[in-house]
Amino acid sequence: MTPNVLERRAGLRVAADLPARVFFDGHPLAYRVIELSCTGARLCRSGGDPLPMVCNVEVALDEAAPLRLKARTVWTHGSLAGVRFIDGCDADRLDIAERIDELFR
Repeated sequence: MTPNVLERRAGLRVAADLPARVFFDGHPLAYRVIELSCTGARLCRSGGDPLPMVCNVEVALDEAAPLRLKARTVWTHGSLAGVRFIDGCDADRLDIAERIDELFR
């Protein structure tokens, strides 16, 4: 991003390194979550097509029960993409907040 671009964030975003899968057309693609907040994430993938406008993102916050949320692509740049979570209940956001708390410490 260029220094003149104003970034809007609704909450704390922390550096992360979590496996994720992005589903569109029913097919999973491997990604990494490199930044995470309760409202969205920065994703990284080595190569491949850009994300569609809306997709399902599965984040391995807990390997036994990964969190799956619908997301809207906000921006893309090469292998990076920013997504905003557009659904999910309060319990999902609490799971993310607890993981952020662990990462932030």
